[in-house]
Amino acid sequence: METSLKIQKSFTRDSTDPEFTIMWRLILLSDGSNTKNLESITQDTVKTQLVSEEDIKNEQKALSNESLLFDIFENKTFSDSELVKRVVVLNSKEQPLVYARSYWPKVKYEQVMKNKQVAIGHNMTQAKLEYFREIKSINTVLWDEKLNMYNGDSSQKENFSRGYIIYKNGEPMTYIEEFFTHQINKFLN
Repeated sequence: METSLKIQKSFTRDSTDPEFTIMWRLILLSDGSNTKNLESITQDTVKTQLVSEEDIKNEQKALSNESLLFDIFENKTFSDSELVKRVVVLNSKEQPLVYARSYWPKVKYEQVMKNKQVAIGHNMTQAKLEYFREIKSINTVLWDEKLNMYNGDSSQKENFSRGYIIYKNGEPMTYIEEFFTHQINKFLN
């Protein structure tokens, strides 16, 4: 189980912090497909690299986002292996742009994720699912040494992240955390 990335600063929708530029607002506050946004920015296809997919055991929940997951999935208590954690990296032009983790009730994961080698949004589109995305957090995070291999050769170890819930028919389907690498900055300037 990986360690959490340390939050450096949190932002709100109406934040006036100069770090929270118009381009970052468009990316972080968008309730559309992040993959499509990245393809627009890079003008290239974004590929999904599956890093891991695992059932979360009860003893692991305390190490992850147990209280957050408990709240999101409406105070439901999950037994062993009823939650799935999926970790991917979104790449474009052979550059890692986003490191992402998603947490799912296993039943919903198996219903939606028919092709695990592509982005979540692509699977939802293929299944013709209508959904709503609620942004829960926008932060800058300090990348840890284990994950820094995705961050490129930047000496700066801090960048934006966001967390959000995807709902289908008013019911939470998954919680996603996205950590943007410094590689994305090449396309924003």
